[in-house]
Amino acid sequence: MQKMNQTLVGIVALVVILAAAWTFLGFQKNGEFRNKYSVVYLSSGELYVAKLSVFPKLVMTDPYLLLLVQNQENKSNNFQLTPLNESVWAPTKLYVKPEQVLYYGPLDESSRVLETLKNAGK
Repeated sequence: MQKMNQTLVGIVALVVILAAAWTFLGFQKNGEFRNKYSVVYLSSGELYVAKLSVFPKLVMTDPYLLLLVQNQENKSNNFQLTPLNESVWAPTKLYVKPEQVLYYGPLDESSRVLETLKNAGK
């Protein structure tokens, strides 16, 4: 019984240490990335920009659908950010199944997308 209690205490200590390291390496206490907005690419091919929380569930708050738009005249690519709260179903949060996410990560401060959000007052 004592050996089982020691093992349980060891596991709890390991979880606490890993959680502290996770927080220190780039996440706030609530699980959001420090610079707020992140990109999330789903297996469906949809690309979202949102405030991302990864703990205890993967949740996107203030989500935008990011579309790449090709200009046929000058062969350039631009992007379009569509806020989902302006859609018919108007969600403020999206709960995502982790197995549907191909990748996610914080936007760089020099990102054109983040610059667009800042200019829009977000």
